[in-house]
Amino acid sequence: MITKRPAIVTCFGLGSCIGVFIYDKLGRIGGGAHIMLPGDKIYSNLPEKHHYANSGLKDLVNIMRQYGSTLVLHAKLVGGANVLSTSGYQIGERNALAVHQILDDLKVKIISQDLGGSMSRTARFNFPQNIVEVKTSEGKKYII
Repeated sequence: MITKRPAIVTCFGLGSCIGVFIYDKLGRIGGGAHIMLPGDKIYSNLPEKHHYANSGLKDLVNIMRQYGSTLVLHAKLVGGANVLSTSGYQIGERNALAVHQILDDLKVKIISQDLGGSMSRTARFNFPQNIVEVKTSEGKKYII
């Protein structure tokens, strides 16, 4: 989702998934993506390419630029947990590595993050205040 108007962008139930919230203060545009898997070349079971870190984040940034974003983009990240302790796949960690690499390639500066751990979270991005409120599965609330 991309907006130039005040909005709340929400990613519910972020376990191994990562909520990526990108904003441009100068261009007054913000957006968010719910990243489920690292890359569409590695995994091919999701039909929507916006759920993959590589294609989803590139599309998000490209569309933001089409809507008038400047080159100065900032991001806040939430999720990437290992909620299934028996899982050997470490999808949350792999998602985090992919998101970091792709944002670096796209020249998007990560301002804050709440990644890892073992509990799921819900994240709400308040645009244009650019505040992300996080609520954990245990009921803890905080802002990043």
